[in-house]
Amino acid sequence: IEGNGFPGDYICEITSSADLSLITTALAGDDQLTCEDSIVLNANTPANNENGNWTLISGSGTFTDSTSPNTTVNNLNNGNNTFQWEISNECSNSTDQVLVQVANNLTFNIPDVVYCLDPIPLEVVGAGANGEWSVSPEFNVEIEDVNSNSTIANVSAYGTYIFTYTICGDAFSTSVNIESIIPNLSSKSNTYSCLE
Repeated sequence: IEGNGFPGDYICEITSSADLSLITTALAGDDQLTCEDSIVLNANTPANNENGNWTLISGSGTFTDSTSPNTTVNNLNNGNNTFQWEISNECSNSTDQVLVQVANNLTFNIPDVVYCLDPIPLEVVGAGANGEWSVSPEFNVEIEDVNSNSTIANVSAYGTYIFTYTICGDAFSTSVNIESIIPNLSSKSNTYSCLE
């Protein structure tokens, strides 16, 4: 400080009431389900003094522009793909993640034949939890959770039932025969009973 008549070293403390941590809260958008291998992400826009950037957390995907909040992602893997949107400035940052489920390669894990009105396990591999089960004929069958990709169907009559899983507007079907045919048994009595 000049002109005060006291030569030497001085410490000058500067304080500010400004909050340097202020930054736009990152919003990566709602989780999405698709049956395609590409999708458009929908994050919020950073302020003028901020930057935005997408990164891959798990799965796969290639950004057309990782700095755009509404970038297209190509080369998605079947199953779950997680992406992170980060908004940052010189002092702070904010992140949020979005899950993109891809259901474009579905397979059923369902038996072809069930005996004695046993419960039927219904499972779709490679599907998200946003599909829906249906069955034909609808009589004598109850699906425990029609919106789960892994559930149980309970039947009360023998016959052939066609189970359909609908996702992304596409329907995938398989049939199950409910039979009371006596299987080959190696028992002394050589008898078989369905407990109904």
